[in-house]
Amino acid sequence: MKINIKRIQKSVLALSVVSLLSVTGCSDYLDVNTDPNNPLDSKLQQILPTVEAVIFESLGNGSGGLSDLTSQFVHHTVQRGTSNFYFVAGNEFSISNAWPNMYAGALMDINQMIRKGTETQSYHYLGVAQILKAYTYSMLVDVFGKAAYTEFGQAAANPFPKYDEGADVYPELFKLLDEAKTNLSKTVATAQKLGTDDLVYGTSSNAADKWIRFANSLKLKLYNNVRLTSMYDATAVEAILAEDKMINSVAGGFKLLYTSSNNPENRNPLFKQDYVDANANQIDPYFYLIMSNQSSSLTGAPLNPVLDGIVDPRVPYYFYNQLAGDPPQNAKYVASAKYGDFLSLWFASFNIDPNEGFDQAQSYTRVGLYPCGGAYDDGSGTTAGVAAGQNAGLGGAGYTRLYSYFHQLYTRAELSLTKSASGDARDLFEEAMYASFDEVNELAPIDIAAGTIKTYVDAVLAKYDAADDNGKLELILTEKWIATFGFSVDAYTDYRRTGYPIMFDPATDNNPLTILNRAYPLSFPYFTDDLQINPNAPAQRNPATDKVFWDN
Repeated sequence: MKINIKRIQKSVLALSVVSLLSVTGCSDYLDVNTDPNNPLDSKLQQILPTVEAVIFESLGNGSGGLSDLTSQFVHHTVQRGTSNFYFVAGNEFSISNAWPNMYAGALMDINQMIRKGTETQSYHYLGVAQILKAYTYSMLVDVFGKAAYTEFGQAAANPFPKYDEGADVYPELFKLLDEAKTNLSKTVATAQKLGTDDLVYGTSSNAADKWIRFANSLKLKLYNNVRLTSMYDATAVEAILAEDKMINSVAGGFKLLYTSSNNPENRNPLFKQDYVDANANQIDPYFYLIMSNQSSSLTGAPLNPVLDGIVDPRVPYYFYNQLAGDPPQNAKYVASAKYGDFLSLWFASFNIDPNEGFDQAQSYTRVGLYPCGGAYDDGSGTTAGVAAGQNAGLGGAGYTRLYSYFHQLYTRAELSLTKSASGDARDLFEEAMYASFDEVNELAPIDIAAGTIKTYVDAVLAKYDAADDNGKLELILTEKWIATFGFSVDAYTDYRRTGYPIMFDPATDNNPLTILNRAYPLSFPYFTDDLQINPNAPAQRNPATDKVFWDN
């Protein structure tokens, strides 16, 4: 599958009045929204791949997507800068990039798809557009709290849409998903069927069926998000489970596969950022130490004992050590966060760590094969990895995974445990862990052996069996957190919903290089430019106090 992507620069005037927009999309279709008041008559087959590419890059990691920030807030990665201590502002690059791309790019095009799909009775394209709209708005609500929904896209008739409360948007998303399923179930002419222009499922002979499965899985996810509110509907959840038509394989996940092509540029954005541009997303030591069973290395007691005693066999697939027994570029850096060949920096050490001014670009541990098509850590160091640049590992031919098979299984395990939804929570948790490993092995040049996987799963299940319900929930969400490396928006949502997994606390880690002086961000601030232009926009959010509606 090939995505011909290049970047163009545009500027946003308002949510509905757009003369130019900042979008990453397919080069054949860059002019779809030059003037949204007078859109060109583009074909649905031309609009769809643009929409999909923009959504994945707006939410993913390495492309200025929302995961560039949320991955730091859930302690998957860490960077130098103000985000190193939970600071986030409305002009932060991830927000100023992702917000207009989702609104002026993806959602404007989706509305065009819905209009055109309805007019031409292209029901499968219409259904896909409705699912993508529901998914995109769910992300906006989950991160920002409110979203311009009911009045968005009216162009000159209403250039300044109001922002709707998240609790008012969610019910509309359930309706959209039901309508989408109906449309995708209709018989259409061969010319109206989804083809290879669908970058997610288009190479499958049953693409419409896979979209229906994703729609049901997404509905289940949204109900799980609101399970602590009055919006939770046990009857609706049981109907989804009884239908038994959700994502049911690793290949059926909502994910986008990049290639190793650099002309045209089509590598996974996170790979390009870390291996080609050498603009490192460093690995959060907390994440690494938990997976490698070294979380007691700093304090003598585990920073998080939830998986104490268990070494995760995914470590060499997740993290690539540039060092191989050799010292880092600047030996003084050893005092910061070095564990064997692993080298990084601590969260909440910005302007505190005395070594932060020293270049360690050839020494930092990088993201590995699993999240971005990077290098598998075979212990050889820079020769086979980062030093090889665009030839490292899979050369960027990796997935961005927004909703995988394992997501659905972890969600079901949580609902079974907490709401007595159908299915055995333990069995679903076990299936979810195996699916997480299958996701790693899908592209791995060296599979994790079945016996190794079983040893790990059995060890985690032993802890599950010995835990109370809170401990069981913690284990489910900890394993889900590990599996979602590379796309962290859902992990950010899970943590705010449940308090799990337990996140790194710089205030209690007994580390003199870390100081926590800000509250955890409960939501993101709105894009500053929109607030300045749109007179109907709400006041700016306070990330430390303004919760999303489902956050109880």
